[in-house]
Amino acid sequence: MNTTIQQLVKHVSVREFKNERLSDEIKQHLLTAARSASSSHFVQSFSILEITDEKLRKELAEITNSASYVNQTGTFYVFVGDLYRQSKLLLENNRTLDGLRNMESLLVSVIDATIAAQNMVIAAESLDLGICYIGGIRNDIEKVAELLNLPAFTIPV
Repeated sequence: MNTTIQQLVKHVSVREFKNERLSDEIKQHLLTAARSASSSHFVQSFSILEITDEKLRKELAEITNSASYVNQTGTFYVFVGDLYRQSKLLLENNRTLDGLRNMESLLVSVIDATIAAQNMVIAAESLDLGICYIGGIRNDIEKVAELLNLPAFTIPV
């Protein structure tokens, strides 16, 4: 078994973190890995939000029922299925938005965001960082979208 596969099979969710922020260099590596993920037709219909505001983090921690590790982690990212950019491009070119208003487009954006998140996880774990997906971000999608000021055609994943 090679080192990549060994790393993949030893993955665990970590819920206790050191109380220190990640360096800008490490964050850049993680974001670059995420943005390099496979994407349907290279649409890259996702966005990554770093949540730095402590009050917002606490509100998200409460919604997700994950207070201890959302508030403690060195960096907290929210991955967003994002078709907003495509909607802007379509409108700027006098095109209909019908192609974005279907299950396929929603699935593409959610899957793109998920694959990007997985790439970030693999990069983080290769740097000996622990991670934990916070699926509870979907406990109240509308409230999370409101807190994050998300535009139309986006969904927090």
